[in-house]
Amino acid sequence: MNGLIDRLVLMLCCLAVYMTAELSVYMIVPLMIATIVSTVFIFVGQSTIQIGLMLLYIAACFFYDPLMYFLPFLSYQFYCTSSSYVSVFAVAPFVFHYASFSPQILVGLSLLFGIGFLLKKHVADYIAMKHNFEILREIADDDAVVFEKKNKNLIELRENERQMAMLAERGRIAREIHDNVGHLLSRGLLQLGAVMVLSKEHTSQESLENLKTTLVAAMENIRSSVHAMVKDVVHLRDETTKTVEAFSFCPVHLQMNMDEFVDTSIKIAFLAIVKEALSNVAKHSNATRVTIHIQEQPALYQLIVHDNGTHITRNQNEGIGLKNMMTRISTLHGQCNVFTENGFRIFVSVPKTNREGVTDDSSDC
Repeated sequence: MNGLIDRLVLMLCCLAVYMTAELSVYMIVPLMIATIVSTVFIFVGQSTIQIGLMLLYIAACFFYDPLMYFLPFLSYQFYCTSSSYVSVFAVAPFVFHYASFSPQILVGLSLLFGIGFLLKKHVADYIAMKHNFEILREIADDDAVVFEKKNKNLIELRENERQMAMLAERGRIAREIHDNVGHLLSRGLLQLGAVMVLSKEHTSQESLENLKTTLVAAMENIRSSVHAMVKDVVHLRDETTKTVEAFSFCPVHLQMNMDEFVDTSIKIAFLAIVKEALSNVAKHSNATRVTIHIQEQPALYQLIVHDNGTHITRNQNEGIGLKNMMTRISTLHGQCNVFTENGFRIFVSVPKTNREGVTDDSSDC
């Protein structure tokens, strides 16, 4: 729109200079020819046609000098473009017909050449600025989407950490009750049984029997309380199996050899990594098979997720999901490595030691 206004201003200025120089019945002819050529410039996108037409107009100026009054108007098309050299040729007719124009006309047309150049430069700068603004806006929109996704993942990670801490604390309390109070009550019942065998008096037997009944009831209450406390602890085998069964992108082979009585934070981390890995397979891979190994070694817990995809677009240092995996495992003092040879493989290992008081206990109340 700005280009059309600039062309109109230049044409009116050229017409004003032309009317001061010549007034005749044929003065409309140069105006019509210049208008037609300018219209062709606008609607013909091929620069070769525009250049050829402009050179033809310049050549016509050697034979019909009134056409020269509209050269500033037509030269506007070529300013600030790869074809700007064409405007230089517009000077040739003025050199050829120098004696035919008064100094005032030459100065006026020279000023119009300069004004046309400034107007075209202003339009070019505006278009470039608008293009850069659109690029910046697209970048800002992309950054906003990435930020929103990171914020969502951060909220989920914080919620998972809170849940992990809560379940870990409940598991710790349950183990302490089991290891301390439960064992003491069990030993007390055994000692009470020995006393009842050695005691001969009927009244003592009755009192001891009542005491045993009380202790047995206390033991049952403790057992029920411990089971109630750990009922929300993640069952890794069941949850992993459900996740695998719900995955329909390609077949998944699950091999699991790990005790269920493992620290809750490890089970939550392993389950989250399995879900994220399968989600990445469905989004980014052309895999036809996925293998999941969850194993307990003498000194560590191990998780391996391997797919046979050949279209590898992910990298160990890229992707919010992979970074979340590594963050989860680093909080457990473990390691998470990604390999892209022969498919895509995630290798996770978490040591059993150096876990700030975490101990494995496979016994049950």
